[in-house]
Amino acid sequence: MSIGPSSRAVPSRAPGVVHRYWRLATVLSALLLLLLYLPSPHHRAPATVSPRANAYNATAPTSGGVTIAGIPCRPGVRQAPFSTYSDLCIPRWHGSNGGATAHGVTGTTITLTYREATSSQLQPLYSMVPTSVVGTNGEAVATMQAYIKLFNHFFDLYGRHVVLRPYAGQSNFLAEDSGLDAPEAQADATTAYDLGAFADMSLVDSSQIYVTDLAANRVIAFSLYLEPAAWYRQFAPYEYATGPDCNKGAAAAAAFLGTTVAGVAATDVGTGLEGRSGRIGIIYPDTGQFPACARQISHDLQARYRVSPTKVLGYTVDLPSLSVQAQSIMASLKSSGVTTVVCSSCDPITPQFLAKAAVAEDYFPQWYVEPAFALAGSDDDGFVRLLPDQVVAHVVQPGTVSLPRSRQEAFRALQDAGFRSRLDPTYPFVYAELLMFFDALQNAGPHLTPRTFENGVFAIPASSAGAPFGAWKEGPGIFDPQNGFTLMHWDPRLVSNEDGEPGAFQTCDAGNSFSYDNPVLTGLVRGMPLSCGGDRLP
Repeated sequence: MSIGPSSRAVPSRAPGVVHRYWRLATVLSALLLLLLYLPSPHHRAPATVSPRANAYNATAPTSGGVTIAGIPCRPGVRQAPFSTYSDLCIPRWHGSNGGATAHGVTGTTITLTYREATSSQLQPLYSMVPTSVVGTNGEAVATMQAYIKLFNHFFDLYGRHVVLRPYAGQSNFLAEDSGLDAPEAQADATTAYDLGAFADMSLVDSSQIYVTDLAANRVIAFSLYLEPAAWYRQFAPYEYATGPDCNKGAAAAAAFLGTTVAGVAATDVGTGLEGRSGRIGIIYPDTGQFPACARQISHDLQARYRVSPTKVLGYTVDLPSLSVQAQSIMASLKSSGVTTVVCSSCDPITPQFLAKAAVAEDYFPQWYVEPAFALAGSDDDGFVRLLPDQVVAHVVQPGTVSLPRSRQEAFRALQDAGFRSRLDPTYPFVYAELLMFFDALQNAGPHLTPRTFENGVFAIPASSAGAPFGAWKEGPGIFDPQNGFTLMHWDPRLVSNEDGEPGAFQTCDAGNSFSYDNPVLTGLVRGMPLSCGGDRLP
């Protein structure tokens, strides 16, 4: 029996967070002619992985049978052969799926909603970031439709297929980011429920208020926002992200700071700061769960490295006042002698105000960027390039360096399917979220409910070697699979693999990959600066 909005028990809500600053982009009307992916003689070999059972199947496939897409299913073969993150293959399923097993599920469909922001809401964003970088609503929906069509072909959903239902939201996502428009956000979540949503993937057109209201309506929410691990557990089985959750991010940040910054003579800094003993300042958005994420960095620094930040400063998520707040923050950090600034839960917009204030102060510290969004640090050269050169020249962040498009699975998947039009540089974000969604749907089995979906998430297999967004690793109680990352430094001399423009991230520490399972950054030597591109940077 489905539970409607009028009968739900509403979990407590924290104020809305995170700005809608990453558009998950492109794919024009040509996608109406998108051909289904078909293996060809020149196609690369399928990604493989060690056998592992999924949530529905008692054992991993061992021999015989073909997938729903006609691919021979053998041990270690992925369901979507082009993806290093795909579920393991299963022979094509036959039988009864139980019909309407949950709200938003019928015998033939699974409904996924997407809340679209209005053009008036988007204008403040477009005034700071051009549409060539963030895309449009139409491009975001077209991109989702393209990947959904592709994944419906490859993944076995037991007689069902995913249907996307976009709708125009009433609430202002920017106001939600400031903790406002709560009634309107609740109304939008109710609209998603009324549209028959089993899940919603509004991603950057969303907020913490909105996804919390979706959970209150018993609608699964996939978002880009990185919350504490406890937050995902609190709203289980309704909240997910590719990750990493901010506890993982905080541990990695503390390891970098405690190992290569604290007490180390600064070199990756501007004039006036060289040679000073490393001092750490943390800034964060003072709303929602973000203060807890910043506190976790401070806690991990003190517990593991006996280091205390020199300054910890919050700011209000309010665009009209950000300029004044940024001036005060940068003046305070400069006067305190901070050599490395940690932008905790960092979005791509607030740094524009901070960077402008830093230039006005003639203050150029090193920046460690702990992003607020999933997959940040991957395929975001265009955003970083919006900042002044003398600021971004000192940026370090976790993530993965972009591959050339010819080697990107998110790009090749569409190309192999017949799509040849220009793609927006942010298309990998929607690809990863949808891939995780389809992985979990297949793992959940024919009796699809929020709880079996949760089990499906926990059963997603580890990614194969060379996974482009870093390693994924799931298991019981893990709501975000992100597990691997590299440290990167901005180099204005490099040509970006994303868009061919000057300025891109390079890997540090000889490209060594680190794991959130053990975020001690093995290989870095305490007291030694970070090595990037042959240079030593603390």
